[in-house]
Amino acid sequence: MNTMEPIFLDPYLTHNVCGGDRLVKDFGYKDIGKDIGECWGVSGHKPGECTVRNTENKGMTLSELYDTRRDLFGNVNYKEFPLLIKIIDAKGDLSIQVHPDDEYAMEHENGSYGKTECWYILDAPEDATLVIGHNASTKKELTEMVRGGK
Repeated sequence: MNTMEPIFLDPYLTHNVCGGDRLVKDFGYKDIGKDIGECWGVSGHKPGECTVRNTENKGMTLSELYDTRRDLFGNVNYKEFPLLIKIIDAKGDLSIQVHPDDEYAMEHENGSYGKTECWYILDAPEDATLVIGHNASTKKELTEMVRGGK
């Protein structure tokens, strides 16, 4: 049986207007300020790459490891490391974002992949809300709702 030591990554932390201090207090990440909004815990996405913390690959970025040791990743055949896993600390409301699919991103986003998302809420205040979608029937109605703050 071939055993392998787990690979640990040092995350990339970002400062954000809506960020707080829970990533430091609750998860023990490096204290780099009171506005840490995101921990990119698994990222080969430039410029926010994780760095290998242990093994003989210590110091390599995740994308370098992916490019040179594809066998560690099941020999998948993506051009770039295909995941970006984040932990977000949002003290305030986050903006609505629309992400392109692969076809659009390849043409308009410098040849990168599109983006799909999955959210898993770890913790939230009892009165927290999550708004998904809208109930407008037409583009005109949606535009009026946005302008009216609805």
